[in-house]
Amino acid sequence: MGRWKTPRYQATRETNDEDDIIKKTRSAYLAQNDLEKLNILRRLKGVGIAVASTILYYLQPDKFAIYDYHVRNSLRDAGRLSNVAEGDSNKAWLEYTRIIRELSTFYNKTLREVEKALFAYDKWGCGENEADGEEREMGKTLVRGTIVKPGDYSGGVERQEIEIWEKCFKTLPYKNYPVDVTLVIKQREYQAMLRFSKSHKTAWMPAHLNNKKARLVDALKRGGFVRGRVELKIMGKRIWILKQLTVAQISKHRP
Repeated sequence: MGRWKTPRYQATRETNDEDDIIKKTRSAYLAQNDLEKLNILRRLKGVGIAVASTILYYLQPDKFAIYDYHVRNSLRDAGRLSNVAEGDSNKAWLEYTRIIRELSTFYNKTLREVEKALFAYDKWGCGENEADGEEREMGKTLVRGTIVKPGDYSGGVERQEIEIWEKCFKTLPYKNYPVDVTLVIKQREYQAMLRFSKSHKTAWMPAHLNNKKARLVDALKRGGFVRGRVELKIMGKRIWILKQLTVAQISKHRP
């Protein structure tokens, strides 16, 4: 199990006494507190949060998910992880565990299904391979984007933007930014702009449309879209928002 999760520490883990491994694993299973369970396992040599969480998953799959880099990337992209809880810390693991449990309840999926879906999104989830041969020949590209809230307008109205992250925007047909584009939402067309942020490594669509005469948040609401992942179809300088994506839909891309 440890060799699969973090193979570089295998030699250290092999120095653990077998009886001690059994004792600590049993103690972790019987402990009542989540953090206590984790830290009991971390007392084993060469066992960090990633391996300890994997052991907890196999002990109690209805309570714990595997602490994974790709899953954290997806949660971070979605704005679900706080800045103070990133990395390998007890606080980060507790927040991660809470969020996976919340998503499991919300989508009526197992913890493992949620974790695999988020893993798949970060590793394979751009959608660049989803267009069939005919669509690719016509110059169409399918990518994943995220509707985000960067702040509020004056008056407290939520402001929204659309972001396309680095591994996805590399598939776009544009070489220079900003790009004037036509955004299509449920057959309504809006004049929009696609910009590029070097600091955040994203392509993004600002909050205003039609030369600041309309707001993206209103257009999205009218089309039935909310914050979160969406699938976009891009052909030339026209961008369609096709559908809102759920954890279940993202998970199908894992081979």
